[in-house]
Amino acid sequence: MSIILWVVLAVVFILLVLFTQPGKDELVELGDIATEADVVPESYKSTKKPENAAEHMNAFKPFMWITGAFIFVYIVYSVATKGLLGALNMNLVIFLFVGINCFLFPEPHQWIEAHKNSMHLATDVMLQFPFYGAIMGMMYIDGGLGSVLINAMISVANAQTMPIFSFLSACVVNLFIPSQGGQFTVQGPLIVEAAKAIPGTNLVNCLNAFVYGDECTNLLQPLYVIPALSVVGMKLKDVWGFMAFICVFWVVIVCLGLYFIPMFI
Repeated sequence: MSIILWVVLAVVFILLVLFTQPGKDELVELGDIATEADVVPESYKSTKKPENAAEHMNAFKPFMWITGAFIFVYIVYSVATKGLLGALNMNLVIFLFVGINCFLFPEPHQWIEAHKNSMHLATDVMLQFPFYGAIMGMMYIDGGLGSVLINAMISVANAQTMPIFSFLSACVVNLFIPSQGGQFTVQGPLIVEAAKAIPGTNLVNCLNAFVYGDECTNLLQPLYVIPALSVVGMKLKDVWGFMAFICVFWVVIVCLGLYFIPMFI
């Protein structure tokens, strides 16, 4: 079922893109920001003498050295007490890079300026993800928004329509939790339990439908395309209409495919 549906989607979208190409007068050329991304290495050293207490602190090298030393002491202690695999997690990796930067940029203001220059293309993404983490927490807890939404949709499903409701619910939940892994943590157990509770339901089709739903509304909030748009000097609003247009076809085709394809295989 999934292979047939994927082939249909691929063929339809290739033809759709070919027949809806913008005119030459609508093409967007590489923006100036693309050249700005190639930042020339700088020393970031102070060019003027500090005049007040705040500027003295921003140029105070021992502050960064002491901070970096404490970080590495903690890392060594964690590895020594827990073992490398026991201590290794995302927080430790982030902490390690912070410690390294404390020595690469010994003046606090140097580190700040270097981050501004190197992260300007990813600013939008960096600001959004903490909010998505909070939203995921709201939806994950027992009886949260995710459970209410999904349980309401699957309460009216039967064995034949359950994959469709799995798909539609994934489309909606993905708008709040753009991470597929995080979304499945919230939604996956509910789909599995619902599929088991409805006699004759194909669990594999329901899980495949979940994946199609997650990918579908990625077109409506395409975090993955924001860095690429920044490189060519475009905004999300410049392409969002095209992606939403494709999303409509995605919803219709997948719903029809999930309903009819299982009848013939």
